[in-house]
Amino acid sequence: MGCESCAAICPHGAIQMQEDACGFLYPTLIEDRCIHCGLCVRTCPVINQKRISLPTETVVGYARDESIVQKSSSGGFFSLIAERFIENGGIVIGVAWSEDFRKTLHICVDNLLDLEKLRVSKYYQSHKGDIYQQMLAYLAQKRPVLFTGCPCEVAAACGMVPEKDRESFFSIDIVCQGPSSAKALREYIEWIEKKKKSSVCSINMRYAIGPWIPQNIKISFANGKQYVKRLYDMELGDAVRLMKRPSCPNCRFGGDGRKSDLTLGDYHGANPSASYYHESGVSIAVTHSDKGRQLMASVHHANAYLEAADYQELNKWNPCLEKGWPSYEGSDTFSRVFPQKGLFAASRAASSWKRRVLRKLPLKLRQLIRR
Repeated sequence: MGCESCAAICPHGAIQMQEDACGFLYPTLIEDRCIHCGLCVRTCPVINQKRISLPTETVVGYARDESIVQKSSSGGFFSLIAERFIENGGIVIGVAWSEDFRKTLHICVDNLLDLEKLRVSKYYQSHKGDIYQQMLAYLAQKRPVLFTGCPCEVAAACGMVPEKDRESFFSIDIVCQGPSSAKALREYIEWIEKKKKSSVCSINMRYAIGPWIPQNIKISFANGKQYVKRLYDMELGDAVRLMKRPSCPNCRFGGDGRKSDLTLGDYHGANPSASYYHESGVSIAVTHSDKGRQLMASVHHANAYLEAADYQELNKWNPCLEKGWPSYEGSDTFSRVFPQKGLFAASRAASSWKRRVLRKLPLKLRQLIRR
């Protein structure tokens, strides 16, 4: 799954993460370093999986502060929770872009200024590095830690926390459709930096121009230029849509396999006429524990619009609450062509001529044609 827990726990560095032909990280054993201690086996969240999580409370809504909604992937629940957690002396662990925007990293944040790095969706699985060791060091100091990530990553983090430190450990996972290839990201960033003759200084893959759907990407460059396009009308968007980590369609950590205290996500299919609706995004929150309810207590009616929701109705519109997202038509073609010929050739091979023509048309004309 790329959680990297086995590599992190190994005391002799006998397990290292290596990229496959499609750009996904997998553990590789260096046999002459292995002492057969079994820590990797005892730590692996798949081998030691127990299906226990059940939803207890389900809420939908959005932050009342418009600036938070606009800076968030959906309605801003994560920002409200993380801000309060930091203000109370805690550490928030989440995913940020690397400095060159060619990969993502899990990092620790202890101030509101750096919290900005963790906002907005990034569709690539992070490099963990020594993040688990940092997490354990803060917990040993009795600092509250909030670990956020994909369901599999949260399961890995939960499995590494000693019993004596569990009281200070909190976790949030996301409603995840599966990460795409960092190798495709690298190829695209290198291409567009060459085209724009400038380095990338920011990326927003959930940039809203009015309504949050359709989804746009905004790339800003050091020379002041900007590039804005519908995400799924471009080659990088094809990679995000079509090339997922192979384990993700059969995700083991949705539904009752979740290990988090709280699950956050987007309310796809939200009714625009409903009282909980915001055109720039609606958050969903599903609590799984007392700690999850404690985290949600920081999202109250003074700083957010909140409304109770039916879990099964949310799952109807966002089925990744329960299971992995199935592969799209063209996924096999994209993943076959990409390792040999790269991102742009894979995009052309996997897209029908109708899709290639439609994506060149204005959105309103395209919608009219589809109707």
